[in-house]
Amino acid sequence: MKTLLLFSESYYYAILLAQRTGTVKKTTSTLDFGTVVALIIGFTIVIAVGFVAYYAISKIRKSAVDEEQPPTLSEHLSKFQEARDDGSMTAGEYAAVKSHLSREIMRETKQSRISANNDDPPIFHPQ
Repeated sequence: MKTLLLFSESYYYAILLAQRTGTVKKTTSTLDFGTVVALIIGFTIVIAVGFVAYYAISKIRKSAVDEEQPPTLSEHLSKFQEARDDGSMTAGEYAAVKSHLSREIMRETKQSRISANNDDPPIFHPQ
């Protein structure tokens, strides 16, 4: 703490000495029109660069999410079929997996049909 006080005190005296000798001019606290315009242009550029960066990052993230789609049930079934063909899975195991995945595929198809029908507007039937 003592070192910090000594440093700040010596810095203060150096500034006073420079001002008295005329080597350092005092700065004015007023802003002229050119400075204000430059500040506005600078802030506008910073904001524009921020928006461009945000847009680019959101596009990159969206494409990364789109590429990492989980495999569908049909793709799982084809992979299990390849495993059976390679001999790493028995025919009984494959039959059990196939029946389970087939039920899941049928249930998924039925749910998609129901949701597609619910999205349709109701049909008016006059009596």
